Amino acid sequence: MAEIAKKRGLQVDINPAETCDIEPNKFDIIMFNGSVSYINDLDACIKKAFDALKTGGKLIVIDVPKESGFASLYNLASSLNTWEHPLLAHISPADPYPIELVKSANWRTSDEKIALMQANGFVDFEYAQTLLTILCMPMTRCKKSSKAMTVGIMLLFVLIKNELLCVLACDYHG
Repeated sequence: MAEIAKKRGLQVDINPAETCDIEPNKFDIIMFNGSVSYINDLDACIKKAFDALKTGGKLIVIDVPKESGFASLYNLASSLNTWEHPLLAHISPADPYPIELVKSANWRTSDEKIALMQANGFVDFEYAQTLLTILCMPMTRCKKSSKAMTVGIMLLFVLIKNELLCVLACDYHG
């Protein structure tokens, strides 16, 4: 991915999230795509992201919540130290994460991630379950944030620095 980004003229710096230096008020959007479960000090990273965003900038967090079926499946595979086990027969993904990657994950609940983001200054959230649900409502503005809907498998958090937004999602029944 880094090589593709470089070919497209983007500046690429590869560093651990916990120790990288990020200039304050530099970015409009910061995205963590499936990475927060592999960041040890997520609190420090969320703080860095908040500081690095311009006012009105967006932090996008795409992650598998601990309370989801997928995280439970990954935790079972991790405990068994394999995907090749009778308990996982017919339910493991066709192309699962490597067991070493699964074992290194620190799955956090949606509430844990929300608490970290709120503690670091994010005041409003948009939620969308993106893995098994199709969004069928446009984003709408609202005055109050609400807890994440945990009916889905993967939650997409969109956080707005110093602004208030929310998103509505519904199940696909077609």
